[in-house]
Amino acid sequence: MNDNLLITFASWEDRFSLGFDCNLKKTAVSKALIFYFESYATRTQENRGAVEKMCEDNGTTYTALGLKADNPAANWRKIIDTIEGIIQNDQEVLIDISTMPREVIWYVLWLLEQKSITTRYVYHRPEDYGSDWLSREPRSPRLVYKLSGIAMPATKTALLVTVGFDLQRVKRLISWCEPARIMIGVQAKSRFGRNDKTMEDYGETLKKEYDCEIFELDAYAEDRGMTAISEALKRLDSSYNVIMSSLGPKLTAVTLYRLQRQNQEIGLVYAPSNQFNQDYSSGIGECFEGVFNI
Repeated sequence: MNDNLLITFASWEDRFSLGFDCNLKKTAVSKALIFYFESYATRTQENRGAVEKMCEDNGTTYTALGLKADNPAANWRKIIDTIEGIIQNDQEVLIDISTMPREVIWYVLWLLEQKSITTRYVYHRPEDYGSDWLSREPRSPRLVYKLSGIAMPATKTALLVTVGFDLQRVKRLISWCEPARIMIGVQAKSRFGRNDKTMEDYGETLKKEYDCEIFELDAYAEDRGMTAISEALKRLDSSYNVIMSSLGPKLTAVTLYRLQRQNQEIGLVYAPSNQFNQDYSSGIGECFEGVFNI
């Protein structure tokens, strides 16, 4: 068996366990590292048990590690120390970002970049999202360790954010950073029934409440929305401190990371929520894969 490490994040969603099974069938995995939030340990227990059994049957070393959703400093140190403790220099890494918080995605990518580790990512789309709210009660946003950019004093802020189904989360982010310029990336037409109407409504609402620019991207395209987001950034001149946030399709987290590493004056900001719906999604849909490079 090749010495491949799989890093993922536990969820109660179907696509976590079903996606894990797909990963084991497609990739020779010798070690699996599963992070999870302790505050959701009860919800994820069944799926974590199922994944542990898959590892046992596959001869894969299983390691699970709890994180605290409200302690990013401790999480940063624990994630870095844990990965550094088990990774080998000649090891290839597969990151399943399907149910991984964006902040954790960025921590992991940053560490693997420092070590020049060959890294692949995989994203399993759900079969469908819940018809009710998905996340709510947004918490205070925070700049991401090692990826917060370089802010020039007395300089205006520009915010670029890719939006999802939680409008209040976007508004909390705007309120937090008080940007002089706002660029909102909405997802192009999607197979999910609620996407098109939601994106249209959110765009109209945000344009009424803020002086903002709306642009369209496709996170599921081969470039993961890179072309559209890059073009939007080109419309910002050097008179702005630029920060970016991913609240839309999870694949944009990879795109924003790449853009930040290409221009390290730009900062990444994470916008957490207090609640996530038990019925967040169902089933498993299309799989998107890629090799991570800057």
